Amino acid sequence: MNNQEYENRHARTVKILRIVGWILLPVGLILVGIGMFSFFTAFGSGNTGIPPAFYLVFAGFPFLAGGGACLSLGYHRKMADFMASQTAPVAKDFTNYMVDGTSDSVARVAGKIANEIKGGKNSQVVEGVTANTCAKCGFVNNADAKFCAKCGAPITKTCPSCGAVNDDGAKFCNSCGHEFF
Repeated sequence: MNNQEYENRHARTVKILRIVGWILLPVGLILVGIGMFSFFTAFGSGNTGIPPAFYLVFAGFPFLAGGGACLSLGYHRKMADFMASQTAPVAKDFTNYMVDGTSDSVARVAGKIANEIKGGKNSQVVEGVTANTCAKCGFVNNADAKFCAKCGAPITKTCPSCGAVNDDGAKFCNSCGHEFF
């Protein structure tokens, strides 16, 4: 639903809420004002009993609450639009600041990860990435490496089932038939 459809669909309800709110709110203010005036004038006259119109304070509070609620609902869309217009630029500026401030760090981390996966210096096994360990020096090489990136020795596969050494291109262990993935 686009904005125009929303406005058309709820225009009558919003109008009613605004009218009722602007009627209830002043009525409540007038009733509370009369009740408070009665309360404070009773002190000056020496009256020790309950002021005659003080009950209007209690009658005015529901009008105030109802008027405030109707106005809040009637103007909610306008308030939300205003809040969005004020917060969206701040969120955009903050996001741009964070991206600008962290892009170099993210690029360095990504480069190190790529280097690790390709078998760069001090490479380690990265979980979920297939790699071949050099039988001669123990260096962890890229999965498609034919020779060790550290010592140059031909890469072989060690069977996890029986421990036999196999050629790198082997699909199955030549000793026990275990399938390599």
